[in-house]
Amino acid sequence: MLGHLRAKALVSFKTRLEQSLSKGEGFAASVRSCTRSCMLEFDEGCADVAIRHSNWDASKVRDKLRRDIGGHASSVRHAKLSEMIAVYEVSFSINVMRHGCLLDLGFLQIMSVIMLFSKIMNTLFGMESESNFSGCDPK
Repeated sequence: MLGHLRAKALVSFKTRLEQSLSKGEGFAASVRSCTRSCMLEFDEGCADVAIRHSNWDASKVRDKLRRDIGGHASSVRHAKLSEMIAVYEVSFSINVMRHGCLLDLGFLQIMSVIMLFSKIMNTLFGMESESNFSGCDPK
């Protein structure tokens, strides 16, 4: 039963995160918000189950859910970063070719990294310095 609640909460997290990101909300804020609501959903389900089965300890399953959510958030973050890097590398290459610049590859790579860093930090992370999971524990 606890495993079912964990799986249900994880699916809910994935769905909510995808919806939140597709609306254009910031990554870290979306992860925090979705984590908070899914962990609360899990805790409420566990409270109902605990009434019927008073000897069940949901803490290990809750920890597993938190790790699963963190793993999914990391894979989504990696995919988004890879996507953005690919887009900006192509854009940078096209601009260099359009202006007839013949620069060595090393310089292009350095310039591309410098340009991407600022854009990625502002766009994806919204200049948030907090951890994705800080304050997510509803207890």
